[in-house]
Amino acid sequence: MSDTIEHMFDTLLEEDPGTGSSDVSPDQREQRILDCERVIAQLRALQAQELSILDRQQVATADGARTLIEWCSARFDLAKTTARDLVLAARSEHADINTALADGDITFDRATHTTRLANTGYQDALQTTAGYDIGGLHRVRVSREPLGESDEYDIHQHRSLALQPRLDESHYTGWLTMAGTDAKLVEAALMRRAERLRQALPDGTTLTRGQLLHDSLVDMAADDLAAGTRGAESPGAIISVFIDPAPSDKQARTDRQPVATSPVIRLDNGVRIGPTALQHLLCRGAVIELNADSEVLGIGRAGKAVPPRLKRWVTHRDLGACTIAGCNSTYRLEPHHIIHWENGGETEEENLTTLCWFHHHHHHIAIHRHGFRIDPQSPPQARQFHRKPRSRPPP
Repeated sequence: MSDTIEHMFDTLLEEDPGTGSSDVSPDQREQRILDCERVIAQLRALQAQELSILDRQQVATADGARTLIEWCSARFDLAKTTARDLVLAARSEHADINTALADGDITFDRATHTTRLANTGYQDALQTTAGYDIGGLHRVRVSREPLGESDEYDIHQHRSLALQPRLDESHYTGWLTMAGTDAKLVEAALMRRAERLRQALPDGTTLTRGQLLHDSLVDMAADDLAAGTRGAESPGAIISVFIDPAPSDKQARTDRQPVATSPVIRLDNGVRIGPTALQHLLCRGAVIELNADSEVLGIGRAGKAVPPRLKRWVTHRDLGACTIAGCNSTYRLEPHHIIHWENGGETEEENLTTLCWFHHHHHHIAIHRHGFRIDPQSPPQARQFHRKPRSRPPP
């Protein structure tokens, strides 16, 4: 077989059409790639034959390697995955697959996937899966592989939830690894909660599935944290906000550098926020401590938080339901300032309206960012949103 491979390799080199020859069609180049893959398959088959002999001679053990895969990886400078596939081919007892690989009729990748499938007891794996691509072949194989106790243990041991913040902590990226049963449980719980939140924005825009799952997770976390403080009459936590003033135009011209036209706002834990998040903190009743250059400028008004008695009265006045037009939800009703507190709105009955969780949460998390505001002139029991023109920094 080695003579055949050498002849094919020489033929490919002799027929080299060059890198920029215009008289070589794309089909010819594609055929050359297929011919190369055929040679690669035959070379891998030859390697597997030689490795099978070395395996029987226990060369890896004699060299002090723990496994043949480890020995191949170190000795031949192969990635562990490649070494694992090569050892699989060397130990294959499926004559039809071995012959097809040696003849170059199947690629090395197909040979390894088909061998793994055949090892599960799948009859006539080579012929039966001939119409599958590698991805389909992999799915067939995985669906037949039993999940043993050691596999379940490994899945459990590798469970994790990671939240990776951006450098300024303005947003996070997450990764989740969990067992299939746990994932289905979590997904079902999130989607059940999402059904309560599945509403369109005022302009008819609907939330994506990912956005609904995100909002459901935040809602469940908020429920859990609120459970221990429900009924408390505290005006809210004291949060330090550090504000770096925007540079003056004179400084910008002097430094010849692009500068921000708005101040940079950071919390005392280092998280950078924007005006929307600041409004959300205020709406939650936090007492904001403003700082600039580490000097205290003042303390925000503590009257932002709605007293429980006033909250109960406003909820009663609004008939125990959300006041947004077309919404009759009674889920997690919350009082909301029609004219924002930081814009001079008072915590008084006339300036408060009742919103369900969706409209209150999305007023601060989504609707603010989409530019919507409650129209103060809309009817008390049919509140409407209007879009506020966005301010953009100069080009």
